[in-house]
Amino acid sequence: PQIVTEWSAKETHVEIPDIDLKGGKSVQEVEFDDMVIENVQVLVTIDHPRATDLAIELISPEGTRSILMTPRNGMYGQAFGGDGYVNKLLTSSNFYGEEVEGDWTLKVIDTGGEGDGAFIWYPVTSIYPANNINPGIIKSWSLRFIGHEED
Repeated sequence: PQIVTEWSAKETHVEIPDIDLKGGKSVQEVEFDDMVIENVQVLVTIDHPRATDLAIELISPEGTRSILMTPRNGMYGQAFGGDGYVNKLLTSSNFYGEEVEGDWTLKVIDTGGEGDGAFIWYPVTSIYPANNINPGIIKSWSLRFIGHEED
């Protein structure tokens, strides 16, 4: 039978440095035995005015990586009246067949800087948004797993 876990939530305050491949990382320990993953759902809240700068990645306890969101995706941040990543649901089936238990890592990289305006043009306003002055913040994230019992 299919299993859908409860949300495993993590409140955090992790800075996302500007143009740094290390990014901001938050780790969440999940304890759930005897379950094989079919899909993972991630609910994120990230404070960042230029949501298009962000690359979001989820890393499983086994080291498998899944890009949940690429940068330059057309997502509007707070600078243009959008809500960016406020309770945004992202999903991945990249972890199919893995076990749930262990440390899951959310990594967020700010890929944009002051000189990248040519790549981030908003046709609605015909302007280039200014780069964020302060680092972005991973405020919270939750995990939910869909899968089945281990044979």
